[in-house]
Amino acid sequence: VFAPTDQAFIELGVDLSTLNQSELSNILQYHVVGAEVPASAVTDCMSADAVNTQPLSFTVGESGVMVNDANVIMTDVISSNGLIHVIDKVLMPTDTPKDIPRTAKCTGEHDSLVAALIQAELVTTLAGEGPFTVFAPTDQAFVDAGFDLTSYDTPEGKAELTDLLQYHVLDSEVPSSAVTDCLSVNAINALPLSFTVDNGVMVNDANVVTPDVATSNGVIHVIDKVLTPTATPTDIPRTAQCTGYNTLVDAVIQADLLTTLQGD
Repeated sequence: VFAPTDQAFIELGVDLSTLNQSELSNILQYHVVGAEVPASAVTDCMSADAVNTQPLSFTVGESGVMVNDANVIMTDVISSNGLIHVIDKVLMPTDTPKDIPRTAKCTGEHDSLVAALIQAELVTTLAGEGPFTVFAPTDQAFVDAGFDLTSYDTPEGKAELTDLLQYHVLDSEVPSSAVTDCLSVNAINALPLSFTVDNGVMVNDANVVTPDVATSNGVIHVIDKVLTPTATPTDIPRTAQCTGYNTLVDAVIQADLLTTLQGD
């Protein structure tokens, strides 16, 4: 049992007497795992279903153990039929218990992105209420871009890194189903992102390789390139296509000039 303190219930700000039995039962069952799990068995990014069948997410870091967004402040309180771990928040039932930074941390392919977010001090922002949409380059995308985090280790570098990372974030939740061909949306650094829907979704020159990774405060779309902040994200062929010059674009394709006109 993950047991919230009395203060945790006060901070929740909900009058429990206003909840019906089913709602209250669901909240309480979300604090119970149907097995004895000592603190020593908890690992980083571990997930376990509560008895109401919804997932609980665990993080193990320098500051201790977290379950969802609650800190475990006392562990392994032994009882006759199991264990109690005391926590500082009431857990609200959800199918998406991890926020964007924690979800990225636990994918196993976004270590570079998470490290960059930490250095730019954007983790707290992206763990906020949101909702956000994040286009998350893979570790390989950072390698392909020749990304060296140490080169941003100055005040000017931090500002540049912040701008780059903010160019991967929208301040609303945009699922892949809402993306249309030639859609343009400003990232939170106020520069435009351009979208193409053809053989899959592209944002600028990056392919969306895994769309709609759900989190507690938005959605992640995994991409295969690091996006470079720019006020002109579309190349000549895509600009022509999105302004209605379809015949010209067809002619360029037939003449095998598409790659040439997409070059530098």
